[in-house]
Amino acid sequence: MGGAAVCPTFPWECGAFSIMIWGDGMKYAYLSRFRSELMGVAMLWVMLFHAENLDLGWGPLNTLRSAGFGGVDIFIVLSAMGLVMSLGRREQDDHSFLVRRARRILPAYFLVMVPYTLFCLARGTAWLSALVWNATLLNYWVRPKGSFNWYVSGIMLFYALTPACFRWLREPRGRLVRVAGGMGVGLLVCRILIRDGYWNHMDFFYRVPVFLLGLLLGFFLLEERPFSRRDGLFWLGWALRWVLGLT
Repeated sequence: MGGAAVCPTFPWECGAFSIMIWGDGMKYAYLSRFRSELMGVAMLWVMLFHAENLDLGWGPLNTLRSAGFGGVDIFIVLSAMGLVMSLGRREQDDHSFLVRRARRILPAYFLVMVPYTLFCLARGTAWLSALVWNATLLNYWVRPKGSFNWYVSGIMLFYALTPACFRWLREPRGRLVRVAGGMGVGLLVCRILIRDGYWNHMDFFYRVPVFLLGLLLGFFLLEERPFSRRDGLFWLGWALRWVLGLT
C-alpha cells in the first residue's frame, strides 16, 4: 500500500523495535558492562527477602519482596559469567584461581561468622564444634547446631568446581548439549533430595542449573557471540521458567 513497510509476522521484528532488541542495541556485552549494578540490585532484593516483617504497603511489592531469594540466582549467574571471563582472559592454575577468590570472600565471612558463632555459644544455642564447622565451610553439609549461613559454603564450592567446568565447556561444539545435560542432572538431584526429605541441601543443588547458565553466558561474552533472535527466545524461555519457579 503506497510503498508502506509491512511489519513481519512477529511484532519484535518490526522497525525500530527490531533494531533495539536484536540489532546493535542488544548485546551480551551489556551484561558485563552493568554487572556490578545488577549484582547490587540482586543483593538488595535478598536483603529485602530477609526483612520478613517489612511491609512495603502494596501487595505486589510485598510479593516481590517475598520472592527475594531469586536475587541469589541473579548473583550466581553473574558470578559464574565473570569467572569464565577471568579464566578465559588470563592463564591461571586452579590453585591460584581459588586462592584469589578466597581472599576476596573469606575475610568478610570470618568477620561476621566468628562473632555470630561466639554469640551462639554464649547463649547456649551452639556447640563448640560449630566454630570448626563454620570455619571450614562444612557447616552447610553437616548442619550442626549454630550453623552459619549456607551461601559462602555454596559459592566457594561453585568456585572450586569452576576451573574443571571451564575446561569441560571450553570447546564450543556440543556445549549446549553438555550444559543441558548438567542442568538435567542438577534438577534430577533436586527431585531425589525432595523425595528423601533433604530440603536443607536444596539451596545449593537448585542453583546448579543457574550456575551452568551463568557459565554459558560467560562463554558467549568471551567469544563475542552476537545476540540473535534464537538467543532471545532461549533466554526468554529460561526467564519465564525462573519466574514460575519463584512463584
